[in-house]
Amino acid sequence: MGKFNTILLVPDSFKNSLSAEEVTEELAEGLDYYKEGLDIQQFPFADGGEGSLKVVERFVKCETRTIYTFDALMKPIRADYLVDPVRNIAYVEAALVVGLEVLDKDPDCYNASTYGLGLVIADALDFGVDEVYLFLGGTATCDGGVGMAAALGYHFMMEKRVLERPLARDVKYISNVRTENVHSRISDVKFHVACDVDNVLLGENGAVFTYAKQKGATEEQLELLELGMENIRKMLLDKKNIDVQDVPGTGAAGGLGAGSILFLDGQLKSAFDILSEIAGLRDKIKNADLVITGEGHIDMQSFNGKLISKIKEIADEFEKPVWLVCAIRSISEKEALKIGFERIHSLYKSMPKKINIPESKRKLFKVGKKWAEEWIEV
Repeated sequence: MGKFNTILLVPDSFKNSLSAEEVTEELAEGLDYYKEGLDIQQFPFADGGEGSLKVVERFVKCETRTIYTFDALMKPIRADYLVDPVRNIAYVEAALVVGLEVLDKDPDCYNASTYGLGLVIADALDFGVDEVYLFLGGTATCDGGVGMAAALGYHFMMEKRVLERPLARDVKYISNVRTENVHSRISDVKFHVACDVDNVLLGENGAVFTYAKQKGATEEQLELLELGMENIRKMLLDKKNIDVQDVPGTGAAGGLGAGSILFLDGQLKSAFDILSEIAGLRDKIKNADLVITGEGHIDMQSFNGKLISKIKEIADEFEKPVWLVCAIRSISEKEALKIGFERIHSLYKSMPKKINIPESKRKLFKVGKKWAEEWIEV
């Protein structure tokens, strides 16, 4: 049993079930059940995917802009982004436009596009912002940002035909790119591209073979999508003299990291680092006695620049213990301990066919209660 007076709860959302706010609330209530003297600090967080704008909104005074656009499967939707009118900065979360959670049907990244995201960026440019923070994680797309670019005035040629609203399946066929109608303000605006993973564009650890299956791609489509990513790589070499295989983060969001360099002249940065600086997270961890973090599904990819690995890095710097909670996990308790986490708990042994939200909340409450009873001394 450890003596912990100040406990920092800093989880990510549990995808397709609980928001980061709901996770912290249930854990906090459970921890407080036996140990009312605890200083439990709720700090729901994100690493660049779902919930990123909620973090920004808590710490930056912004206005919300809502526009009509398209989701990843080109269904008309309304989407929000934030503008800081004082510093003239826009904050755009790709997951709110072309994300998995926006879809009302199964994902199909082979026939998906980031076109709707491009319309949101175009609206921010028309509004007159000087900087754009673009958070990439959580998309249902794998088009290398080609759809986004088309919405911003890039013309993609397939032989002699212009692909007006290109889908991921079209990217491999692009033979030329025309730029005479590109939005006039792109070159005037600084794009901070916030990546939630370190993956490169191509190969076993690239955009397609790491993530496309969970976005609905079949085995046959994986190879075809990879050809599209190779075309993006060729364009970057030709236009920017950049080999994306040397650039971590280019495989983020179905190659949107690479596309942001190619089409926006964006600078790839760690989404966690951006949000951490905005929120003052380092000081929060420094002043805590115990840090509890987690996400919906913990596997070895979770340690590839994702939130829990970043939390662990800062906690190690200040010699703070870190406990993990998740809905399900694909790593053993022994593996988690070997990495340096002191405790790990999953709500389910395997993914249920349908997530029961009230049941998940009750389970989180019980985790907090059990930990407080068995492992925490005030």
